[in-house]
Amino acid sequence: MTMKSIFPLIVLFLFVACGGPSNYGVTVNEAEAISVDELVARYANEKSFSATVSGKVENACHGEGCWLELQAGDGSLVMVTYKDKAFHLPTGIEGRAVVMTGKAFIDSVSVEALKAEAKETGKSEEEIQAITQPEYKLQFEAAGLVLKEK
Repeated sequence: MTMKSIFPLIVLFLFVACGGPSNYGVTVNEAEAISVDELVARYANEKSFSATVSGKVENACHGEGCWLELQAGDGSLVMVTYKDKAFHLPTGIEGRAVVMTGKAFIDSVSVEALKAEAKETGKSEEEIQAITQPEYKLQFEAAGLVLKEK
């Protein structure tokens, strides 16, 4: 192979290795994105709707990359799962920006799921045992997601 034919492969490798944007699921139209705060505000008037949302990952699954949370300006967290569990994200993505398309809705989160989430995010055993009631949370089921560069 000549250097001309290897060069594009080297550039691609460096782009991926340096944390370039990664696409998961369906195509996301980033130009349509609203902020997490706009998502929360819109939810006050509509209880279930489709949207494209951008935000920063506050917490994420440390096991299989099966969920993440985005923080709104009011301190609330929006739980994000992936439609039909069609994809998993890499671990260690806290602080990275995402843009995702999917459906927002309110749902109850079981005590078991809350405890598992608390364990994943490093809560103490005392904090985990204090979880005794399910919670109702604004959730987002992403059909597609773009994980931005580091």
